[in-house]
Order: sequence, then C-alpha cells, then structure tokens
Amino acid sequence: MARVNADESCGPGYALAAWCRVVSRRSRGLVVSLVALMGCAGEGARSLDADAEDVVEVSDTTEVGEEAEVAPVCGEVTLTLTGNTWPGETVELEVRGADDAAWKFEGLGSIYPQGLRARWTFYEGSAVHVPETARVSVAAVRPGCEPVVLEREVVVDWPDARRTVVLTNPSVPGSDTVAKAYAAWREIPEAQICAVASPDRDELAGEDYERWLGEVLACVDRVGPHVHFVVPVYGVPYKVRGRIADIVDPTVKVTTSLDALLAFGRGSASFGLHAQNPYYQRGDSR
Repeated sequence: MARVNADESCGPGYALAAWCRVVSRRSRGLVVSLVALMGCAGEGARSLDADAEDVVEVSDTTEVGEEAEVAPVCGEVTLTLTGNTWPGETVELEVRGADDAAWKFEGLGSIYPQGLRARWTFYEGSAVHVPETARVSVAAVRPGCEPVVLEREVVVDWPDARRTVVLTNPSVPGSDTVAKAYAAWREIPEAQICAVASPDRDELAGEDYERWLGEVLACVDRVGPHVHFVVPVYGVPYKVRGRIADIVDPTVKVTTSLDALLAFGRGSASFGLHAQNPYYQRGDSR
C-alpha cells in the first residue's frame, strides 16, 4: 500500500486531487469511493500511514475540474406482441428499451416495420387445417451498447369459434333464437349461422337430402375452407327417411341418422347403401 506524506510531496498552497478508495481493515471490504481533495500546508500536514486503522489508497490522479468518463447503462430490452394470431388478423409488435431496430420476419404475412414498431398481418389462407408457425427477430440498437437480438415464435391458427358453422331451420319457430344464443355463448360470429329450410323439425325426406346438403355446404364454403365443425340446433332434422338400404334386406330403405351422413361430407350425396362410419370407436362407455 502506498504511503503519501504531505510534508514530502506537497509544497505550501499546493492542492492535490486524487481518486481514493477507502478500505476498512475491520470489514476488509469496500466502504465508499470518493474524490479526496488534500491540502498541503507544510508543518501542519498529516501523514497517511498504511498502518493506520483506515488506509487511503491513491489509485489515480487527475487535474482539478476534469470529468471522469461514465460508462453507458445498458438496460433490459423487450419485444411485445399485441393482438390475435389468427389468419387475416393484424398484430402490433414493439421493442422497448432501445433507440432503433432492424426487423426480420419469416413467412405467413405482410410486414410493415416503422422504427421500434411493426404491424404484422397474417395471410387469411394460413392454417387451413392445422396450425402454422411464423417467426420474427429484431436487432435492437442502443448507443454505446452491443446490439441485442430478440426472437419470437408465433403460432397462427383459427380458434374453434371461427371453425364452426351453426345450422338453423327457419321453418321451425324458435330455431333461429336458439342458434343465435348458442353462437353468442360460444363467441361464434353471426355470419357463421346458416339457415337451411326443412318442413319437419325431426325428419328429412330422402329425396330432399341432396338439396338440403347442397345448401349446407354452400354456407360452409362462404365461411371458408377452414371450417371443421357443423352444429345443428333445435329445429334441424336429426334423421333421414327412405334413402339408405337396409343391411339385411337391400330392397328396404331405412331411416338413418343425419349426423352419420354428414360425417361423410360431400360424398354422402351419392350414398344409397350402408357404409362404415370412419369416426365410430369401439369401447366401453363405463
């Protein structure tokens, strides 16, 4: 440890400014950093002894009035996303804690970067049957600090409510009311309610099935190819009479579940014989 004797190093009226680190022997740790201004006045000067209880170590000297260089403070940088990651929707991206940003995107939409912010609109034709993944990365720039690269992976998909069509029968009083109540409960847009008329609320004549199916599929097509679910409500027939041949006696036309036919989609329009339901599962209901 250096010893500074004011009598030997200083003359009368001389001022020495020094950066000093004060260390306590008792705690053996750093107590405080300070700039000490030591005045030298000859006989009255005090000697700073390394054997004293508190030791002053002179680590650097500088001219009086000179400012020390301050290192930049590099705080946290974050990337936020606001909005729904659905096909056809737009999300807002924002970098916080930086002065500028360089954006990079991978697929599934159109990008509109504006400095620290960007708008990302996903293609409406995305995720037709399964979710798809898109990625964004941004290089955040701060003066005096290393660039920070932030990455985010986004899963683009239709929510179940947007994949659902609700069927109603305008020929049956109350059917439309039930359809709207169900759609509101499930947050399904009213534009996805399809009204397909049938004279009877329980049974659909076999000869009317192709016409009825065509109207249902036309409504599904208007909503989009991403539709996975068709929900018939009160008033919509639940069985089809006289269209499918009996398993034992093919000359006899039997009554069939409407849902069982709809499971085959467009192909069910040509059905006349029985077929194995691809969604049937054997098992114990207990």
